[in-house]
Amino acid sequence: MKSKKLKYNNGQALLRQGSEGQAMITAVVFFMFLSLSIMLGLALPATRDFRSASDLMRSKQSFFLSESGLEDVTYRLKKNKQVDVSETLVLAGGSAVTTITDITSNKKEITALGDIINLNRKNKTILSVGEGASFNYGIQAGTGGFSMQNNSGIYGNVYANGSITGSTINSFVTGSAYAANSSELTANQLNDVPASPPNSIIFGNANATQDVAQSFQISSSGPLNKVALFIKKTGSPGNITVRIVNDSADAPGSTTYSSGNLSSSLVTNSFGWVEVALSPNYLITPGVSFWLVLNAPSGGSATKNFTWAANSAYVSGQAKIGRLGVSWSNTVPAGLDGYFKIYLGGTNSSISFVVVGQNGIGNAAAHTVTDSSVAGNLYCQTGSGNNKNCDTSQSDPAPQNFPISQAVIDGWKIDATTGGTINGNYNITQDTSLGPKKINGNLSMTSPNKTLTVTGTIYVTGNIDISANGSSIKCALSFGENSCVIVADGWIHIDNNGNFSGSGTAGSFLFLISDSSCDGSNSNPPCDTADHYAAIDLHNNGQGAVYYATKGLLNLHNNVNITAAAAYKIDLSQGAAVTYDQGLINQNFVSGPSAGWDIEGWREVE
Repeated sequence: MKSKKLKYNNGQALLRQGSEGQAMITAVVFFMFLSLSIMLGLALPATRDFRSASDLMRSKQSFFLSESGLEDVTYRLKKNKQVDVSETLVLAGGSAVTTITDITSNKKEITALGDIINLNRKNKTILSVGEGASFNYGIQAGTGGFSMQNNSGIYGNVYANGSITGSTINSFVTGSAYAANSSELTANQLNDVPASPPNSIIFGNANATQDVAQSFQISSSGPLNKVALFIKKTGSPGNITVRIVNDSADAPGSTTYSSGNLSSSLVTNSFGWVEVALSPNYLITPGVSFWLVLNAPSGGSATKNFTWAANSAYVSGQAKIGRLGVSWSNTVPAGLDGYFKIYLGGTNSSISFVVVGQNGIGNAAAHTVTDSSVAGNLYCQTGSGNNKNCDTSQSDPAPQNFPISQAVIDGWKIDATTGGTINGNYNITQDTSLGPKKINGNLSMTSPNKTLTVTGTIYVTGNIDISANGSSIKCALSFGENSCVIVADGWIHIDNNGNFSGSGTAGSFLFLISDSSCDGSNSNPPCDTADHYAAIDLHNNGQGAVYYATKGLLNLHNNVNITAAAAYKIDLSQGAAVTYDQGLINQNFVSGPSAGWDIEGWREVE
């Protein structure tokens, strides 16, 4: 019995030992699960934090890659370097795709999408053409429009404040062609009675006097086209927005019917006329008071402002000063009226017998388009004989300002006199350096293979004749990336393969400017001695120079290849071609305007 009891007791002990072992194993397993849970609880947030930190780092890398793409393209545009519509920058295992979109002819949007392992950041900047002479078109014509003969055309874009007329045999524009409705030749309303010296209205110098306005009434109905202002500036103020607004209780109202941009660079520190194209061409009503408002930028001061010449001669309105949308004063300036001209639309524009664009790119726009082939979009109200139907969704093109104002040209004439005056005709018979200099007479180059080096602005009160074989005109090396200017009151005639160039630095050009009104239709003196009665008549090679004649005709003969041109009227003879240099978007002068791309805004959008 004792042995059984002993055996029983041993069983109990074994059971207790087994139970204790199971408990121990359970405790160990529980402890292991607990430890794993704790470890996982600690590891998962750390892993998430690590992943978040890694994603954040890649996101920042995408952001900086996007920024780099924007900076690269912006730099290239500002420095006139080659840049495509879409650029890809590859760096650190990622890429930034930068895209350039033209908002208007004077404004671009640049977006850059940075991508590091599918983590995207997107930035955007807006660039606009700053102050200066901005040649956005290979060729630009005024109200006289321009015509092209057989096998002649434009390599680039073209804009005319009149009609564009081609021939039946291969007249072409490789870019886009726009023909805006032309303005009347005479102003409908004007106040330009001279006073010596004129009274003046200073504005843009403080918040309370930021803007100035002049009321007026037109004599006949018509679409607003452009205005002209007799104005000057102090220092370097920003650009002015010119507005035509309603009358509200004998003061400028809040409704803007038409507007235009007045670049500060077109205004000098001496009074001069500056024209501003308006858009849209609002159909204005006669016998009703409207206000011409000069909306100056904020931040003006006593050293950075504008002055509008004034008198008290205009009987159909009055001037006021103040801030648009805030308050106006009729006591300052009391009884004065600004010098202004209001032009209404003249005739509807047209494009005819022109091949526009290539490879599916290049738009055409005019009120009427006929017998033309357009690679891109065709915007017109009426048309026939074209390769596609008119898209009537857009209004007629608005007229564009010329890149250099009369005030700037007058300023160059003054600049030239600082180097003295040559009285009488001046003929280049040997290699010569000249400028700044005023020549009271004609300038000619009749001896072959002679070079005129322009060391400063040259102003010729008579005509310029460059007809000797191998004649050469260039800017001095000291101009660097700036351009030099020769301006004549009379006509300019160039023949026999003249050789023209800037300083040798990229972006430098020679500007040949005629201030003559010889428009091809006037055979009376002094136009009677001009070839084709033109302000500028160019034969053979004219490459390396920019030709400017906004009062007269620019006539281009066979096989002419030039850099760019702007004139009241332009005729291209058979075989003539214009090649546009992209560097002209940033045209700098030693005196007068300079232009480039300004940054309007820079921000992340995605």
